[in-house]
Amino acid sequence: MGTSTGQRIFGGANVYGTVFKITPSGALTTLYSFCSQTNCTDGQYPSVALVQAISGDFYGTTDNGGANGYYGGTIFKIARSGTLTTLYSFCSQTNCTDGSDPSAALVQATNGNFYGTTGYGGASSSCVSFFCGYGTFFKITSSKSSRRASRSGLLSFARRRGRVNQLPVSNTATRKHTLSGGR
Repeated sequence: MGTSTGQRIFGGANVYGTVFKITPSGALTTLYSFCSQTNCTDGQYPSVALVQAISGDFYGTTDNGGANGYYGGTIFKIARSGTLTTLYSFCSQTNCTDGSDPSAALVQATNGNFYGTTGYGGASSSCVSFFCGYGTFFKITSSKSSRRASRSGLLSFARRRGRVNQLPVSNTATRKHTLSGGR
């Protein structure tokens, strides 16, 4: 059994969560403390499991923070060395139609794309608070050569919050299971 990597929603140098690694002998190392950047543009509160990508890097989300203020959240990549790259900040679009609060784990498909959901925002958002809307289902791709990410919205949920427990099962087929309803 090798070294494990995980995260905590609270704690760390700034009290907004950490990514850590722990060895089989119990040696704990903090790789990254969130809210290390001015105005927490790197995100706050990483509340769901990290996903280890085919590349060996880890990917995850934060519930809050990012380039667009407290509400929104982020998608991030963290190298095993602890270097964090924010790939996307939610609530980038008017009325958060791109979603906010990505508090379900990402899933990587066999083609390398990541899929996930947000709990709020989306096309049904008719107000400016991140609590509006029923969430989105999104895809994010990351180019190894450019170190940039591209996010695209696949759908907006019409009813209830759209947390997806299981996503892509192949490059062409997708199953979804929402936390509390949806159509």
